[in-house]
Amino acid sequence: MSFYIIVLYKQNFNMFNVIIVGGDNVEDKKKFFTKCVYYLKPKVESGEQIRILTIGEESVLMFAQKAHIETKQYICDWKKYGNGAINQRNREIMKDADAIIYFGTSNKDLDYLYNYAKIKNKLMRRALES
Repeated sequence: MSFYIIVLYKQNFNMFNVIIVGGDNVEDKKKFFTKCVYYLKPKVESGEQIRILTIGEESVLMFAQKAHIETKQYICDWKKYGNGAINQRNREIMKDADAIIYFGTSNKDLDYLYNYAKIKNKLMRRALES
């Protein structure tokens, strides 16, 4: 399993919005929770308020609930966007995000988010951990 964090810097200092995806692919939920805490701890210690942006994965929602962190879900609107619903949702979630924490191997949705961030000339830092 691979673990990536991509940090996108923007001018919103009121709330740190972090996307967490791929948590449902992690079999070891304790390791998933530990990794999330590890990467979010500096923000908590600095006093910055955190909001988790999610596509509705159960493990992510469970982590947010246990950590008492606010969430905002982004759901695909299949009626309005048809086959483009996933890409539209990804554009919306990326627009609000300061960081992405991704668990698992690369997939089409993450690649889209990553490439979209590059197109928008966001400053990024990526850490890879096995």
